[in-house]
Amino acid sequence: IYPSDHSANSRLTLVFGELFFELGQYQAAVDSTRKALASQQKILQSKSRFTAAIHNQLGSHLADQGIVEEALEQFQLGLLNTCINFEDTNVYSHPSPGAMTFSANRVTILLLNKALVFYHQGLKNREKALFYHEEAYKALNTAMDWHFSMRNKIQDAESRTELTNNSYKIYELAMHNVFRLWDLSQDAKWKEAAFQIAARSRA
Repeated sequence: IYPSDHSANSRLTLVFGELFFELGQYQAAVDSTRKALASQQKILQSKSRFTAAIHNQLGSHLADQGIVEEALEQFQLGLLNTCINFEDTNVYSHPSPGAMTFSANRVTILLLNKALVFYHQGLKNREKALFYHEEAYKALNTAMDWHFSMRNKIQDAESRTELTNNSYKIYELAMHNVFRLWDLSQDAKWKEAAFQIAARSRA
């Protein structure tokens, strides 16, 4: 269910993008999602939660095709569209509890997707593996901070469950990532980071 800050045309075009992706027509999925973004930006120049959703979908489609730099850019734009500062709990122009709920989960997903791109690039690129896994760690660390700050502010049970489920994915990836960083660097700080992540996951 999308928030109300969008046009019918941009929503429909975004749905087409999802359908194209499910059918394996990946370039058509990207093209349709770009059209949805352009349509949304024509009617709403300011930041919005629905615009963030489009950026996330476009970033996911691009990442699946290996278009890494633009995928990361789309995830970052999604974060910037979700709230004034994605490390701040003040939701951009939507201070209602419902908006906070949507934004909390959206930020979590965007940060997780961003980290996943870096993580998989680290697995593929041996020469820059350390760099990519360190970037994944930064995104995951921010995601863990965000989850910790937001988990007690969401009252809706279903939304709290969604946030919790997303956090499990974050902590699991974070552990895999620091073990990979340890393998690559043999730096003891990554062992310590693993203990810290384990402790935070139980907090």
